[in-house]
Amino acid sequence: MATDPAARPASRERGLPAPALIPIAGLVWWVTGFLPWILSGLGHDVLSRLGTPLAAVPLFTGHVSELLVGSGVGGLTAGFVPLLGRGRRASRIAAVAAGVTLTVMIVVMQSRSALGGTDGRVLDGLTALVVLVSVVALAIGLLATAGRAGIGIAGAALAGAAPVWLPAVLSQVGLDGPGAFQHVTDVARWVGAAMLAASLATIGLRRVARLVWWPVAIVLAWIVSPTVTAAAYIEPMLRPGMGLPDMLGEHLSATLDVWRMAASPGVRPLTPWIVAIVAGVVISLVLDRVRAKDHPVPAEP
Repeated sequence: MATDPAARPASRERGLPAPALIPIAGLVWWVTGFLPWILSGLGHDVLSRLGTPLAAVPLFTGHVSELLVGSGVGGLTAGFVPLLGRGRRASRIAAVAAGVTLTVMIVVMQSRSALGGTDGRVLDGLTALVVLVSVVALAIGLLATAGRAGIGIAGAALAGAAPVWLPAVLSQVGLDGPGAFQHVTDVARWVGAAMLAASLATIGLRRVARLVWWPVAIVLAWIVSPTVTAAAYIEPMLRPGMGLPDMLGEHLSATLDVWRMAASPGVRPLTPWIVAIVAGVVISLVLDRVRAKDHPVPAEP
């Protein structure tokens, strides 16, 4: 059944104009991605002892994994911002990219200024990390503008980051007391599992071709945590005095081994992943039945 042409202009008018997405995308990138750092007072406890001003992002050694997660989660969530806008998709994507780019420039410049006494090579390396991860994550997040399959893949990446990002947030609101670590970790894993199930259900099963995107989404969610683990491993080796650049090849080889071990199925609980996949299948089948009832295929004469 064809869509009523009269309804199309009204649907295109819903949402924010593209220019309004510029500041929203920037705020989403920073506030969502670096929420743990913001809740900690922008590093007040750490930086006050160093006698330096507060920094918008933790652009110093000891926080590589935090920069990785913050830039990644920020870029992924900012990729959903075009869905709030109206008009041509290219215009909305350009507005979001501009907003994230401007915000990255501002927070990096402010943080570099606040940490001016840090080794310039360290600042340059961490700046490159923030920029690179933000670009890659935003590109994945912007898949959400490509339809249900894109939304599911971008959501799966966020689901993979949830078990790493959420405990950091909960610890800043006082939920990291004695004996609470395991509970917080379990909650974060199951939140990630719920997000993965929702992402897979969004991709759906109604069309067989969409099955191709299920492994992509699952693998993308799976590799997020090992990547953060590998970043935390290599971080101490990238400091001055660790034999760089002569030892860089050996450090990278060891880090790759750590990534492989962290990505192996035997080092993390598989139950949340199995439940997420089964739930995704069940929800997809239920939704497909509902859609079939709402939009029955007409019988051939």
